[in-house]
Amino acid sequence: MSTEVPASGLRRAAPLAGAALLLLLVHRALLGPGVPAGRDLLFHFYPAKAALAEAVRAGEVPWVDRYRWGGMPLLAAPAVAAFDPGNVLFLLLPLAAAAKGWMLLRLLTALWGFAVFSRQWGVSRGAAATAGLAYALSGVTTSVLPFLPTSSAHAVLPWLAAALVSARRRPGRRTVAAAAAAAGLIVVAAIPEYVHYGLFVGMALAPGAIGGETGAEGGETAVRRWLPAWIAAAALAAALSAPTVVSYASAGVESVRGPGGGFGERVAEIGSLAPVRLKELLADGLVADWSRVATAPGVDEYPYFPTITPGRVALLLALAGLFSRGGARFRAVGLTTLGVLLALGPATPVWGAVCRVVPFLSSVRYPEKHLALATFGACWLAALGLGAVERRLAAGRRGWALAALAIAVAADREAPARELLWIAPSSIVDAPPPVLAPLVSAPREGVAPRVVNLASYLPHLFVAGTRDPMSQEGADARFAIPQYPTLFGVGSLFAPDYDLSLPVQLFEWSRLYREAAPSGSPSLARIARAAGASAMVGVRARPGLSEPVLERLDPPVGPFRFVTRVVRDADGRRLFGAMLREGPDLDTAYLLDPAASRPSEEHRPRGSLVAVRDAADGLTLEVEAPPGGGTLLVCRPRQATAEARMDGRPAAVLDASLGFAALDVPEGRHRVTLRPERRAMLGAFIVGGMALALLAWLALSPKKPSRPADSGPDRP
Repeated sequence: MSTEVPASGLRRAAPLAGAALLLLLVHRALLGPGVPAGRDLLFHFYPAKAALAEAVRAGEVPWVDRYRWGGMPLLAAPAVAAFDPGNVLFLLLPLAAAAKGWMLLRLLTALWGFAVFSRQWGVSRGAAATAGLAYALSGVTTSVLPFLPTSSAHAVLPWLAAALVSARRRPGRRTVAAAAAAAGLIVVAAIPEYVHYGLFVGMALAPGAIGGETGAEGGETAVRRWLPAWIAAAALAAALSAPTVVSYASAGVESVRGPGGGFGERVAEIGSLAPVRLKELLADGLVADWSRVATAPGVDEYPYFPTITPGRVALLLALAGLFSRGGARFRAVGLTTLGVLLALGPATPVWGAVCRVVPFLSSVRYPEKHLALATFGACWLAALGLGAVERRLAAGRRGWALAALAIAVAADREAPARELLWIAPSSIVDAPPPVLAPLVSAPREGVAPRVVNLASYLPHLFVAGTRDPMSQEGADARFAIPQYPTLFGVGSLFAPDYDLSLPVQLFEWSRLYREAAPSGSPSLARIARAAGASAMVGVRARPGLSEPVLERLDPPVGPFRFVTRVVRDADGRRLFGAMLREGPDLDTAYLLDPAASRPSEEHRPRGSLVAVRDAADGLTLEVEAPPGGGTLLVCRPRQATAEARMDGRPAAVLDASLGFAALDVPEGRHRVTLRPERRAMLGAFIVGGMALALLAWLALSPKKPSRPADSGPDRP
């Protein structure tokens, strides 16, 4: 059998292949040496991915990131996006290569997905490929590249839209499977805002007729046929993503975004699009060159999206789309307008009104993110504009005209793509900065050394009078903030954060550090040492750029140890006050005990730690408790120790020092294991596995023959 590809097949693939080549040329830095190192990559996403890969390679179930905050639930961390299939790259490749592969995969996925979606509106393959290129090179797509989970969801959004259209036109097993798979991939990307964007896109596609629909009589597909298909796809997507949903739900109960966590509309509105930046929707640099400055008049902080325009060529095509035929342009305009208004946050009443109607939208940080929805709508308009343009051209000129437009799109977006993607030497993820060198080779008791980074809280990291974002990234690496040390086997404590998995009590600790660090309070070192830290990273003032300095906390105190004094109190404020007044005392466990009717104090002889195994699948301690029993202080967040067993039997975990863990251990030798609560997760794995099997059956089921009326110019 010949393996030669028919010429017609080559012609069909040529437009998309050409657009992909242009995309790779624009992002050629990802094909060369070095590692992308901008924004939160070094200090948030790479450490999370490295912890996940380390656990899986070791054959351990990745329940715990034993480095972050001295040990935090790993599967619930949004930065990990543990169930995203793209994580296989971090298992198979070095960190630098995996990061570049992840970004390239998302860019190509976005291009292809938006091209498929564009084809469904009657445009040619060439026009669809150009529209896909506009989406893949838009300002928002360029801006989200350093946010690995966000780039994943952003790339899948057009696939979800395309699947929803297909499920409307041809309800059936395969279209339900496609929609469920796309929706599930958005959920496992761990970016809740894109779940909302999928909802808004679905709302735009739901009312009225969709071109190309064919029902039993050749007319519009009846709602009673396609709506059950959409509902079935949503239910299957929820089942597929059950492990992600359950892990986040369990983490969110006590997190800063959960009930009582203090995260409401007033906090959520921080990071809204500055109204002065609306002009940057038209072109980059109209307010500031965000590759060189971090603030500008009217913009107090570095924006979440340093580039927000779809591009000048894309906007001209979108303008043409406004005058195209059909009702799709109104749907696209609606999404674009909604995205811009939501991004402005409290500057208009729209954001607050939608937050009160749409569940959890107010828990999304940085409303500027909603420009992703506006970008989708604008590029949809551009696709319609491309269709209008090509219909006005003679058949022989269409190919050349579309090729020229694709090149113009790439040329227009090349500069911001190059300037905003900082590529550092690969050594930045392979070799620790000098300030960490003394700790990297100094594990104790089988436990990674821990560091508290005061530099995260001190405003002395930049050259006086400048706020160059690229200089900032280099300074942050030198100062090893905030989770960057975990790339080199050094745990971090009291690192500033505000994500879904951070419990309220731990956030309060970081807030204490934020308020006390500038004063140089000696109590911060005592708190760090009591939590098992080996050192602190501070700042030494120098002319120009300050320098990091490592302050050793000698002699170090083990993070897992028996104490000789226990203070119990049912009142957290009173307990916390006593702890701060005392220093805290390194030999004391401060236990928040609801059973204590009044503050109590007891003294016990010291037990001993015989052996420690600190791994991703849990913490295992062999301990020898003294006569009469002892109290074992475990300086690990309670969320990572909720499931405790002693000699195979369940054991009670006590709230120690407001946020950490302790256990009362009876006299004698015992084996103690601690890990996050797993029962709900095990059930979620079963549900997800069954849903995956059902998805495979739906996708592989025999395809029904299409009726002649089903074919049309807007089929992909």
